[in-house]
Amino acid sequence: DRYTNHFFICDFPSGVWSFSLKPRGASFELAAREKFLWNLLPTHAAFGPDGALYVSDWVEGWGQPEKGRLYRVSDPAQAGNAKLVEAKRLLSEGMEKRSETELARLLAHDSMQVRLAAQFELAARTKSDCDPAVRELVQVALKSTNLYARLHAMWGTTQVAEKLNKTQLIEALNSLLVLLSDANPHVRGEACILFARARVFNAR
Repeated sequence: DRYTNHFFICDFPSGVWSFSLKPRGASFELAAREKFLWNLLPTHAAFGPDGALYVSDWVEGWGQPEKGRLYRVSDPAQAGNAKLVEAKRLLSEGMEKRSETELARLLAHDSMQVRLAAQFELAARTKSDCDPAVRELVQVALKSTNLYARLHAMWGTTQVAEKLNKTQLIEALNSLLVLLSDANPHVRGEACILFARARVFNAR
C-alpha cells in the first residue's frame, strides 16, 4: 500500500528511484521521492505477475562487462496475498478463452497487468462496432464507477480506432461523445485523445 500510485525509474548508474506525483493545473509536479534500491547500475525494472519488482543490473563500468545480475524485490508480508495470487492465476491462464463480459469486469482489476491484458484482448476481438467486445468497451467507458476501468475501456477503443475506419465505428464513437463533458477531467482528456486518433486514422 505504501507504493500505491508510485512510479519506479532506473537512474543508471546509481539505483532505482520511487516517486509520486500530484496534480498541478493541466500537468503534475513531484510529490515525494526516495532511493528505493541503490548502489547498483540498473538498466530496467518491471513488475512480475507475482507482484515483485525485477531489476536488471549492469554490474560495473560503461563498457560491456559480459555479466549481469537480476534482483527480485518483494515484501515477505505479502506472500500468499489473495490479490497477488489471483492476478498471477489470471495472467498464467491468459485471456483468450474468457467471455467479453468477464474481460470487461477485469478492466477494474487491482493489477494493471491484468487490466491491460483484458483491454488488449477486447481490442483484438473487435472487427466492427457490432462486435460484443466493442460494446463492452463502450459500456464500461460510459457506466463504470471505476476510473481505471473507464480509462482502459477508452484506451481499448482507441486501439480499435487504429485498425478500423470511422464508418465501422460510427455508432460506438457517437455514443462516447458524451465523455467530452464528463465530470472527471481524466476521462475528458482521454476522450479528446480517443476522438483525435479516430479522426487521424480515418483520414489515412
